[in-house]
Amino acid sequence: MGFSAVIHELISAKKPIVGHNMIYDIIYLYNQFIDDLPDTYNDFVLKWHQMFPYVYDNKVLSSAADYFGRTDLGKVYEKCINDERIKNSGIKIAFDLDNDFKNYDG
Repeated sequence: MGFSAVIHELISAKKPIVGHNMIYDIIYLYNQFIDDLPDTYNDFVLKWHQMFPYVYDNKVLSSAADYFGRTDLGKVYEKCINDERIKNSGIKIAFDLDNDFKNYDG
């Protein structure tokens, strides 16, 4: 069963899925761990939404907001922690990594 068990737990939990620029990840996950891809995009969206009703792609959201300019993850993060409008909004931006993840510093 392997990683498929994790996917089935996510489907059962109906918890939000959050990612960045994740359409290819979603398609790959579906094709590898759930089922063959449906024949049409609309069929895929319907089936995906039944399993994962809450999906948030912060690249899509930041693009739609028309506030961030560049929407690569690093630039969105920088804007969130440095922009006065966002700082004063009451939204808390947290990004903590374990000390073993030095490749992500900065």
